Amino acid sequence: RGETVAIFQFESKGMQKYLIQLKPDRFEDLVAMNALYRPGPMENIPEYINRKFGRSPIIYDLPAQEEDLKDTYGITVYQEQVMLQSRHLGGFTRGQSDSLRKAMGKKKIKEMEKLEEIFYQGCQKNGHDLKVAKKIWGEWVKFASYAFNKSHSVCYAYVAYQTGYLKCHYPSEYMAANLQINESNAKDLIICTKECKRMGIQLLLPDVNESDVSFKVLPNGNIRYSLAAIKGMGREAMAELVRERERGGPFKDINDLIARVPFSVLSRKHFELLVYSGALDSLAPKGNRTVFLKSMDGTEDNTYMEALMQFSQAYHNSKADYGSSLFGEESKSEMAQFPTAPEIGEPELNLGLLDKERELNGLYLSGHPLDEHEMEMRYLTDRHLGELNGNLALLVDQKFTVGGIVRAVKELTSKRGAKFWTLELEDYHGAYTFRIFERRNEPAPRLPIVGDVLLLTVSVRASQNAAFGPNVNIEGMKRMDDFKGKAVHNLEILLDPKTVEQQLVRDLTALLTETGGHTELSFELDDPVNGRTTRLRTGLSGITVGVETLENLTDLGLKYRINGKLVEQKQDEIVLDDENETEEDFTQMVEIH
Repeated sequence: RGETVAIFQFESKGMQKYLIQLKPDRFEDLVAMNALYRPGPMENIPEYINRKFGRSPIIYDLPAQEEDLKDTYGITVYQEQVMLQSRHLGGFTRGQSDSLRKAMGKKKIKEMEKLEEIFYQGCQKNGHDLKVAKKIWGEWVKFASYAFNKSHSVCYAYVAYQTGYLKCHYPSEYMAANLQINESNAKDLIICTKECKRMGIQLLLPDVNESDVSFKVLPNGNIRYSLAAIKGMGREAMAELVRERERGGPFKDINDLIARVPFSVLSRKHFELLVYSGALDSLAPKGNRTVFLKSMDGTEDNTYMEALMQFSQAYHNSKADYGSSLFGEESKSEMAQFPTAPEIGEPELNLGLLDKERELNGLYLSGHPLDEHEMEMRYLTDRHLGELNGNLALLVDQKFTVGGIVRAVKELTSKRGAKFWTLELEDYHGAYTFRIFERRNEPAPRLPIVGDVLLLTVSVRASQNAAFGPNVNIEGMKRMDDFKGKAVHNLEILLDPKTVEQQLVRDLTALLTETGGHTELSFELDDPVNGRTTRLRTGLSGITVGVETLENLTDLGLKYRINGKLVEQKQDEIVLDDENETEEDFTQMVEIH
C-alpha cells in the first residue's frame, strides 16, 4: 500500500509510488529498491517491476550474465554485479574488478580507458561478441557512478524491515518515537502528524495532567504532545512538574497547580507557554484558555494569568518564610487567597490563539484557521501547497487552483530596480511563497493582507533558464469568503434499491432539508437485475451541505457524487474520482417533488 512514511529509506513520495507498483514479497525486493532509487539506476525501476510480473521478458545480452543477474531480472543493480561480470565475461582478476569499481565510482577516465581495453580483450578471448561487450561496458559507465554497494543496501533494507515491523505492530509507540526525534523540525513534525491521522492516531494538545517530557502514548492509542517539546520550555522545569504530578496525583484545578508547583519551577514564562500551547486547557473553566487572558478589572495588563503569577510568587515566598517559622503550619491558611477566575463563555475559534499554539507546538492541534472553510478547500481546490514544494517539473504546463490563508506579504525590489511582492500562503499541507511582479504602465496590484483566506488560480511554466526551475504564476485571486457555502453545487446520492428501507428514508429526510443553501440534491438508483440506472431529481435546490452532512452519509454506508465526481473515502482524506459522466449515460431521468 506504500504506507512507508517514517520508514527508513522508503519514506519519499517517489519511493512510495514504486513500492505500490512493485508489491514487494521478498526481502530481495527491498534490497533492490534501495539500490535502484537513486539518479541513474532509477531509470531501470519501471523495467525491473515489469520483468518481475512478467510484463517484459528477462533478457541477457550474453547468456553468461544470467548467473550474476538472475536475482535482479537481468538488470545490473549493484556494484558487486559489475565486478562479478567483469570477471566472468572479461576475465578480470579480483584486483582488477575492484579497480574497476573504484575507477567508475570516482570517474577516473584514464584508469577506466585502460580497464576498458582489457575487458574487450578478455571478452573476445572468452568467445563473446565485441559489439555486445561494448554495449555492456557503456551501460556500466552510465550507471556505475551512482551504483550502490549491495552489502550496504542489504543493511539499509534490514533496518527498513525492522522499522516497518515496528510501525505495523506498535503503531502508536513507533509514531510517538518519530514525533520525539522530530520535535524541533516543524516540517517533519507535520509529516508525522499527518501520518498519525491517516493511521487513526490522534496527536493531542500538551496537557499538564497527561503529558510527559516526551511524547506519550495513551491507553487508547492516541499520543499526547510532549511538555518539553513546547518551544522555549525548559526540559528540567517540566520534568519537575511531572514529578510533582506523580507524587501528589493529577492537578485538580489551576489553583492546585499553582499551590503545588513552586514559582521557581513554574515561572511566569513557563506558565505563559503552558497557556498558549493549550497545556492548561483541561484546568481552565469550560476548557477555554482565553480565561487566562481576560482582564480582572477592565485594564489590559491585569489579566487572570498575571493575577495567578503574582499570587504564585507571593504564595511560595510566604510558604518558604512560614515553613521556617515556629508557627508555619498554623499560618498557611492565611495565605490561600487565590484569584477568582473571570466569567467566561464556551471556547470559540480564535485565530490569534491558534497562531500562538502553532508557534509553540510547531503545528495546529486544537483547530486550524481554515477549518471554517473546509468545504471550500475540499471541493474548490485541485492541489495542495505541499505539492508546489516538491518536483515542480511534474507540474509544468498545468493550471490548477490552490487555497490557503495569507501568512505574509512583503514588498521587495529586484537588482534591476523592479518592484515585486512575495505572498506566503499556507494550507493544511504546507506553505508556499508566490511572487507577484509589477507590470509596466499598470497600477500596483491590489494585495491581500495577512489573515485573508484566498483561492488562487496558478499555472506552472518552464523557465527560459533551466537553472532557475519552472515559473509559478498567479493567474487569478479570489477571496474564499465569496464562496462560503457554495462549494457543493450538486450532491448526488447513490442508492441500491434492495437496501432502501423506511429507516434509511427517515434518516435521509432528517439529514437533507432545504435550509437556504446552494446545493441541488438528486439520487441515483442502480438496478442490476433490470440493467437500468435511474436518476431522481428531487427539485430541492437549496439544501445546505457541510462536512457533518457528508460524514453522516458515510456513516449510513452511502456513496455519493459531489459536483459530478464520485467521492471515495480514504480515512483522513476525501478523493474525488472524475468519472466524466454525462446525461446520456443514464437510461432514465425522472423528476420528483
